[in-house]
Amino acid sequence: MKRAYALLAAANRTVMATIHKIATQCIHSFYVEQFNETPDVRAIPGSITFVQRFGSGLNLNLHLHMLLLEGIYAVQKDQTPKLVTLRAPEDRDIEVLVDQIAKRIIEYLRKKGYIQETPDTTLHPELDGLFDEYPALSDCMQASISSRIAFGPRAGQYVRRIGSGYGYEEEVPLSKGTRCASIHGFSLHANVSVDAYERDKLFRIIKYMGRPAVANERLSLDQQGDILLALKKPYADGTTHLKFSPEELIEKLAALVPLPHSHLVRYSGIFSSHCNARSKVVLDPQARKGKPRDDADAKLVKNTRWSKLLSRCFQVDIATCTRCGGELRIVAAVMKGEEISRYLSHTGRAAQPPPITPARYEQAAFSYDDEPVISYE
Repeated sequence: MKRAYALLAAANRTVMATIHKIATQCIHSFYVEQFNETPDVRAIPGSITFVQRFGSGLNLNLHLHMLLLEGIYAVQKDQTPKLVTLRAPEDRDIEVLVDQIAKRIIEYLRKKGYIQETPDTTLHPELDGLFDEYPALSDCMQASISSRIAFGPRAGQYVRRIGSGYGYEEEVPLSKGTRCASIHGFSLHANVSVDAYERDKLFRIIKYMGRPAVANERLSLDQQGDILLALKKPYADGTTHLKFSPEELIEKLAALVPLPHSHLVRYSGIFSSHCNARSKVVLDPQARKGKPRDDADAKLVKNTRWSKLLSRCFQVDIATCTRCGGELRIVAAVMKGEEISRYLSHTGRAAQPPPITPARYEQAAFSYDDEPVISYE
């Protein structure tokens, strides 16, 4: 997505939701048009979208990762769904789809007054209310999109590197690879597929789509105390690392924080919570264990436990015993402080928590209008 479009979507939840809606409608229609609907049978596609706000260099780079069904669910009147596999898109289909998506989004932005008819004119986006209270966030986002620094002594300069138009009406989609095309600053990639039996591949794709903005192993400190961010792939000019001061790193991370009540995972089609047939195709935890859904007791298990969700993120399963490998269960909840100390002492553990290590430096309160005052210990 082009920089100006990315800023419009990142700073306004309504614009982001509309762009996602337009993209899903265009792609879903590709599959629905292949199926002959009747009054008794509806064609319902399905997709799950992961909204990513970051690029590999901690820059604000808004893009959508969509996990789509390669077909539709044919839903009967009694809400019984049947999966129907349809033809996958080809190169020409991708060119048509990206052209439809780009034109509909540009038409919407022009209707709202964000961009004018001339291809080089864009207006400041209508920001969410959060920016009224914190106006510096807008400058922070704009600088992040262009890989510049917004505040501090290096304000306006590009991020330090280490290492060796909106389009016009006559523009046509440009093929950039197999099932990959771009137009008007928008690009569409659809060359990754997963078969039903490739569960490991599906897990890796979802893990990639839901990854955080930065991995800890890519960060390091140099001798001057600056942070080095190792790039996954070197830039064309030979850049292998990006260099940030501690304040600059915080600025870049702040620009990537999503707006309040802005969903980063969006469900469409048959996976939407508003679809009546969703319960017929989405299994609950009891059904995954082989228990029929009709016999599952909703009072026992409604969702996956937090311990399992945390183990997927941090690779540490707190519900598994480190000694025998068995599953841990709650025996009792001790709430009183004196009882907690007595229990810890009885088990041979320290009743008092370890002292907190002091911070490397203290940062005094400051306003973005003034230079930050930092006092080192």
